[in-house]
Amino acid sequence: MRATPDARAAVHHAASIGPPAVAPGLISRNAGGGCRIKPSAHLADVRYEIRGALTRRARELEAAGRPIIKLNIGNPGRYGFEAPAHLREAIAAHLRDSEAYGHEQGLDEAREAIAAQQRARGARHVEVERIFVGNGVSELIDLSLRALLQPGDEVLLPSPDYPLWSAATILNGGTPRHYRCLAENGHLPDPAEVEALVTPRTRALVLINPNNPTGAVYPRALLEQLVAIAARHHLLLLCDEIYDDILYDDTPFQPLAEVAGELPCISFGGLSKVHRACGYRIGWLSLSGNPARTAEYRDALQLLAALRLCANVTAQWAIPAALQGAPTIHALTAPGGRLHEARRVILEASPPATIWTWLPRPVRCTPSRKCVPTVSPRLTTTRSRCACWMRNRCSWCPAPASTCRPVATCA
Repeated sequence: MRATPDARAAVHHAASIGPPAVAPGLISRNAGGGCRIKPSAHLADVRYEIRGALTRRARELEAAGRPIIKLNIGNPGRYGFEAPAHLREAIAAHLRDSEAYGHEQGLDEAREAIAAQQRARGARHVEVERIFVGNGVSELIDLSLRALLQPGDEVLLPSPDYPLWSAATILNGGTPRHYRCLAENGHLPDPAEVEALVTPRTRALVLINPNNPTGAVYPRALLEQLVAIAARHHLLLLCDEIYDDILYDDTPFQPLAEVAGELPCISFGGLSKVHRACGYRIGWLSLSGNPARTAEYRDALQLLAALRLCANVTAQWAIPAALQGAPTIHALTAPGGRLHEARRVILEASPPATIWTWLPRPVRCTPSRKCVPTVSPRLTTTRSRCACWMRNRCSWCPAPASTCRPVATCA
């Protein structure tokens, strides 16, 4: 069949204008004449070295026979820790119930167990419809920021932080603003510094408590100050509490939602750490505070959850067993437990001049810069010098030697 004049003209026109135009920098030609597909510019500032280029290089060295000590991963199963038997049994008992898609927010039984835990901790207005189960806390961090941020919005994050928080902020169009958690302050944030970072574009304040990677546990008085900042500036509170029960030396854990009260607050938890079940990929978020202030945001979260259909149904059956069964982490963190003893060995092997214990009544600086006793929780931390220092709102001062005792003699 012969082409019509119109068809021949169309072919001639297409050949004359060449291939479709492509934005500069998206495709580049290599030496062989082919085109390389270039990644999105959104990834330019995203870093995740615990599983990124640094880790790939470590694998290369390991394959070449070099011994590698891995301090970058929190993967209990790689070190011989196992999920509790009653979690496995709960999953096995519900395999037939796990073959269909589940509700986008999670199984009713799982969400009821999470809501009960949060209410017992003092969280307000926590109902099943304000609970979301995800494929690990990582997925829910991304969803919570995606539902919140407009391009250019800012999120206050701790430094150092778990790198996913910064990455998810950037990937969802936001700008991370980091507040410092300095070693000389016990890796606790300074509320004045946090508030100084707030701008008209700030939308959320992120806390990681107990902290990853520093291990710091935030006292209630500090959380109250941070909640007051969120209240003054109308910020959404986001608290990563995945390590909530991994505690030492009778250190108490204070859930943020109870302190936040009616303020909008998201609390994140999961099975990966306390329950040593990373591979189950099960995490959850609980939305607390005045429901009227977060109704539209809750609906946005549900929309995003529905777009990925549902979380891993099979593993969700472990949630009621984990939250309603007898705790199993305390046998590891109590004296004689594996985690406790590993921590003790590290502390004892550290240079003598770098380990200090603050007594239950350390000191703080008054405006006159005199050090006076004040009540404070016991805190074990690492020091870079043979001295004890306490933080005031505006200054530092050395504590008298009588209020700070070394674990070992200073060199």
